Amino acid sequence: MANQSTTALASRKKEKNIFRRFLGKIGDYFRSIGQALVHGDVWTKLSFLISGLGYFVHGHEQEFVRDEIVRGEDGHPDVITVKFRRYVNQWLRGLFYLALEAAAVLVLVFVGIPNFAKLGLNDIVLDKDDSFLILLQSVVTILVLVLFLFLHLGAVRGVYQSELAVKEGRPIKSALQDLHDLIDDRFYVTVLALPIIGILAFTLIPTIMMILIAFTNYGASGIGSSNFSWVGGANWGSLFGLGGGAEFAEVFGKQLLWTLLWAFFATFTCFFGGLLLALLLNSRRTRFTKVWRTGFVITIAVPQFVSLMLIRYFLGDYGIVNNLLVETWHVIDKPIGFLSDPLITKFTIILVNCWVGFPYLMLMISGILLNIPADLYESASIDGASRPRMFWSITMPYILQVCTPYLISSFVSNINNFNVIYLLTMDAEEHEMAYQAVNAKQSDLLITWLYNMISAGGATPRYYMASIIGIIMFTISTIFTLIAFNLSQRTAQKGRKA
Repeated sequence: MANQSTTALASRKKEKNIFRRFLGKIGDYFRSIGQALVHGDVWTKLSFLISGLGYFVHGHEQEFVRDEIVRGEDGHPDVITVKFRRYVNQWLRGLFYLALEAAAVLVLVFVGIPNFAKLGLNDIVLDKDDSFLILLQSVVTILVLVLFLFLHLGAVRGVYQSELAVKEGRPIKSALQDLHDLIDDRFYVTVLALPIIGILAFTLIPTIMMILIAFTNYGASGIGSSNFSWVGGANWGSLFGLGGGAEFAEVFGKQLLWTLLWAFFATFTCFFGGLLLALLLNSRRTRFTKVWRTGFVITIAVPQFVSLMLIRYFLGDYGIVNNLLVETWHVIDKPIGFLSDPLITKFTIILVNCWVGFPYLMLMISGILLNIPADLYESASIDGASRPRMFWSITMPYILQVCTPYLISSFVSNINNFNVIYLLTMDAEEHEMAYQAVNAKQSDLLITWLYNMISAGGATPRYYMASIIGIIMFTISTIFTLIAFNLSQRTAQKGRKA
């Protein structure tokens, strides 16, 4: 216990030190920009207005060395070293930042200002305007300006550094050297530029739009209408039963509970099912292990979409299973609602998910079992440990050390598991009026409820409520993802110390 508490304390101290260093770097960054404003020359100060201007001005002559091949007196080629001087400034950087500023100004003038003028506190747009497009263009403009401001401040800092280098007689990089850095020393900048743009365009912008739409009535005007207005926190009040909208509050609480229960059971049933199979297949008493393992792995090879669609037809009210039970074998009088009765459907979904999910865990745990040192079992056997004791003291700790981060990440992914729920229950009918009123089914997760609200909403596709559900799912997933990340780090640290 003392070692664990010491390790935890050291880990917390390390996290605090990392956070302090991060804050220190931010402070140093803005301190250097302040120094540029106070101590920089006129060109550095003008660079606050004209991005990269100082790069064109700050320069000096530098000495360069170059090897040249010449023909000697004996007719053979000789290599000689030639020294020469050349005036160097960082004009390429200046052009880059000047072009960025010009692009930002154009976006602001031709896209931002016309759309900002239509954003109001009551009505988001003027009549006959596309509200969604105006909101999207406004968000894109703000992000472009924020990104430019970040790069612009970096340019000011770089201009001030080049000024100091020229005053102190230190060399500065030429345009050719800057280009060479982009494919050599700073190649990571070149490689990461496109993914960062992709994250901004396809992750950050949709997330911001989702948050903003949650405070509007987008979709209330019916299908095909893109006009909407701000409603403030009225949508959130409806979801939590404040100020009307009791049907949303009633359904939301039940769907959130079912989503969390589903994620828990879907994760751990697959884990223990895979564990049981892995133990059986790695037992010396099991015959034809390769045949059994191949049969289970086939479920991975078959696309999940195909498996789920077939199972839906098998377990339908008039599917093969019910036909056998009712018509052929006469075991029951009426079909079992595997996918129509709300309670039975939930159990069916969990069992079907086991079938499509446990082979992955079986393969993972089989690999772990093969890498557990046999000496541990031999030593435990000599000490008189029973098989159950060896399992709980040796096997399970090894398995959990590797699988714990995976289980948490699997829990997060199951919260957003759209395929299993939707493909199995897409034809099911909902008879409860409270669920029908909000386009939900009792077997829906939050993710499938969100989809139903925007795709099967009749005349009112309720994008505004779907956005709130998306925000809540994002928050839950973020919390569990951070937990998984921290546990992964701690597990790795324990593994290295072991």
